[in-house]
Amino acid sequence: MKRTLNKATSRLKSESHDFYSSGDEVFAESTNGVPGLVTGVFHWPTLNLDWPFVHLNLELDAFPWQKQEVFKGVNAAGSLSAGWGFHCWTTNIDEQTAWVRYSAAGANAMVADGSIVSNAVFDRGVSAMFSPTISDYDKADILAFHIPAVSSPAGKVATLANNSAVDMNVSCKANDWGREGVQVEEAGQLVTKYPWLHSDIKNMAYYYVYSAFTNIVEKGGMK
Repeated sequence: MKRTLNKATSRLKSESHDFYSSGDEVFAESTNGVPGLVTGVFHWPTLNLDWPFVHLNLELDAFPWQKQEVFKGVNAAGSLSAGWGFHCWTTNIDEQTAWVRYSAAGANAMVADGSIVSNAVFDRGVSAMFSPTISDYDKADILAFHIPAVSSPAGKVATLANNSAVDMNVSCKANDWGREGVQVEEAGQLVTKYPWLHSDIKNMAYYYVYSAFTNIVEKGGMK
């Protein structure tokens, strides 16, 4: 029985296939550098015959994923612990207790001389990050809420260096795509496009997204 089980197990294999959307609005990134809290929110007002006649074109959800990452540790829009917040501690100066905090300039100097390898400059408010043993829950919590991403989101770009990557925004739209145009920012300008958005694989009618499911079935060898 053991020999048979080993033979059966040896035939099993796993494959990874990358389905993403370059048009995903949730994972959109500012083309003008690191966004501020209101980057992409305000646009030039437009006139309209309907009340209130002047429309401010607010987009309160502009660059939500990117802002969440760049604000970690420094703004409640991201989080207020770890992230990009610098570590601070108390010291005694002229017999007075004073707060000292790492700075960006100080951190850069530590990078230059190599001392940053053994000195954590960012906020140490999450004790589990410095524990020799850590639970799976703490790992997930730290990765999700306290360590910021420094690369583009996997849901918007290809992460596999082979032919398994499928950009649904390019190759999985069917029957003229069933959505009105949406405005996206490109090089500081608003452009109307018809992208595959974040949850279209479950929210759009099968009539428009069936090619994505066909891809999944074919690549997964499920037929």
